[in-house]
Amino acid sequence: MAFILNILGISRASKDEENFKKAMTWLLISLIGSLAAGFTKDGSFLNLACDLVYQIGNILVTFYVIDGVISLARKIGRDDLVRKGTKLKGMIIAIYVIAFALTLIS
Repeated sequence: MAFILNILGISRASKDEENFKKAMTWLLISLIGSLAAGFTKDGSFLNLACDLVYQIGNILVTFYVIDGVISLARKIGRDDLVRKGTKLKGMIIAIYVIAFALTLIS
């Protein structure tokens, strides 16, 4: 259900900003990775590769959605939202780096 809502929301937003079109592309790539991972043996190289595609796709969807919101906020002169979006993006990058490092360690 959430995936359908993501597609609907990003599809509608893509009419207003190019970054949302990029987010839609990565959302579909992420879906393919997720589906492919479901058809492969857990722990196999192919399963891990498909899961990686899924994870990277989700990260890029998040970034393109944030960039789209930042761009729209800039167009309407909402510098406060531009700053918050930029700060949020930096925080998300830091969290993903930490999560990736912890995954490698484990």
